[in-house]
Amino acid sequence: MKLKKYPWLLAGIITAIIFLTITFFRHENVYAGGVITSGDLMTQYTSFFQYFRHVILGNHSDFAYSFSNGLGGSMIGNWAYYLLSPLNFIVLLFPASKITIALYTIIWIKVMLAAGSFCYAIQKLTKLTSTLAITVSISYALSSYTIFYMGNLMWLDAIIFLPLLILLTHKFAVGRQKPIYSIILAITILANYYTSYMIGLFLIAYFIYISFLKFKTWKRFLKNLAYFVLYSISGVLLTLFIELPTLLNLKETKLSTHYAITNYSIPKLLFNLPSNMLFGASNTQLPLIYTGSLVLLLTIAYFFNIHIQIREKLATLALLLFTCSGLLSNKLYVLWHAGQPPQSYPFRFAFILNFLFILVACYQLEKQQLTKRQVELTTIILGILFIISAYIRHKNSINLAWIISSVCWILIATVTYWFYTKKKINSIWLLIITILEISLNAIFSWHSVIPSSYENYTVETQNLINKLPATAKNSRLFKEE
Repeated sequence: MKLKKYPWLLAGIITAIIFLTITFFRHENVYAGGVITSGDLMTQYTSFFQYFRHVILGNHSDFAYSFSNGLGGSMIGNWAYYLLSPLNFIVLLFPASKITIALYTIIWIKVMLAAGSFCYAIQKLTKLTSTLAITVSISYALSSYTIFYMGNLMWLDAIIFLPLLILLTHKFAVGRQKPIYSIILAITILANYYTSYMIGLFLIAYFIYISFLKFKTWKRFLKNLAYFVLYSISGVLLTLFIELPTLLNLKETKLSTHYAITNYSIPKLLFNLPSNMLFGASNTQLPLIYTGSLVLLLTIAYFFNIHIQIREKLATLALLLFTCSGLLSNKLYVLWHAGQPPQSYPFRFAFILNFLFILVACYQLEKQQLTKRQVELTTIILGILFIISAYIRHKNSINLAWIISSVCWILIATVTYWFYTKKKINSIWLLIITILEISLNAIFSWHSVIPSSYENYTVETQNLINKLPATAKNSRLFKEE
């Protein structure tokens, strides 16, 4: 009964259980002997976190400079990008040989916190019931972006803090400033400056969006803007002790190198996009924006809702276009990635798209209204998306079962939501179908590999080091992948 008073906590617990189940069936649940295969966790990040343990547990002299960094180099950039998440202390609770369990635990907790964070924020921003808030929170925390990129655990903090920053930005836009905004913004930047840059772009757009919808006088708007800018700058200034050295380090390394810009064919990208929005989405060369059929249905239905003002719909559409601008121009794509085209894992800002799609879905869900005309127009749009998706998947030799499954889930989501709006069924059914769809998509649409044992690797490495003569142990050692 106490959990019902804290739906954000319940959202986190349910998501945690789902995540454990999903990763178990994908052979990525480290507690059950699996191994996380996404991202660069096994090839890079385990070494970084071993270094983290090495420094924190007594070798403080290696904090700023290490001979393990290439031929020897500054470690400030590594700390700022990989190692400053508040949850990284969990690594210290495990021995070195159990580092993969520690990292899996961090990822698990981050996914749980993402659901709780979204649930808390959305109930403050809308009038959703607890069950509905939990439903959309699961879609947010377990989107295809999270499931595929969870191995890049340093990006997951952004998914946690984004809903809270949006909530506080909303308060600034309506004249209710909260100083805690600066602190949360600072923590977000410290956790990962790269994803926080993307969030910063979106916060500016969202502030303008809410200011437009809530506009009263220019005097009030300018006052709210001044506070928003002041507290945002304060948040940035709180991080200068690490971000300024990081910037100087980047100028000598990554920012001094100019990478070739990948020239995406924008028409081809947009044409292929629907295949990554429906059940069975698994194309990592496209934005990972699958959040479930219910969210897709609700997002489209929002724009045909006669009870929502045209002014609000146009403002929301403008916000969507801004956030999707990285899909509409190669130059804007690079801008969203802080001026450097990513060399792998394209469309890294897609977590913001997922957030916005779900937020718009919540606006529709809040109304609890669905007219026959709305259903007809939404069904037409969904039908077009499905036909395009089916064509693309067939062209790429995707199993026919996936194509059939995607249309089945669209139909299930539509029928369930229709009955819910007509008060024929309880909102718990929306939660159930969301859990089932999100879970099945995560389990079956991503390929897994045979588990390996990092623990064996650490034991073998230590045995090798123990066999070296004392003179060699005092010399520089390095490993090759």
